Amino acid sequence: FGPLVKLEADYDKVMKESQTKEGISVRWEVGLNQKRVAYFLFPKEENELRLVAGDELRLRLGTQWQCVGHVVKITPTEEVALQL
Repeated sequence: FGPLVKLEADYDKVMKESQTKEGISVRWEVGLNQKRVAYFLFPKEENELRLVAGDELRLRLGTQWQCVGHVVKITPTEEVALQL
């Protein structure tokens, strides 16, 4: 089963990396636990995987800066709260 599991993991990785959004606007806040929270709109498209709380996302500014965080909340207006 090893090769099948690796093939599925590679496919998931390619799918996640292909779901990039550019030109988004980010609003920053500090949470009650003193961690930074980035809020931004992440509109859904038909063929995309669905975001849920707990998913890991990478927020990046060109090649200058990047950070990985976890989705803590998604509002009804499709605004994502990403805790870094």
